[in-house]
Amino acid sequence: MDGPAKGLTILAAGTLDDHSGLILTHEVYVDKKPDGYNFAQKTDQMTEADVMAMVSANGS
Repeated sequence: MDGPAKGLTILAAGTLDDHSGLILTHEVYVDKKPDGYNFAQKTDQMTEADVMAMVSANGS
């Protein structure tokens, strides 16, 4: 797949036994997260509209 999602891997929290070596780099649907739900490190953040635009661009 080409485009902005090339090489993208998405994992649900808790699906791996060993989290060592993983680096959180992106957050999606940040406009839908509860108040006070923040990660300590800086990440690239995408709103619902950002995600939908990325998916739509890859489907054309």
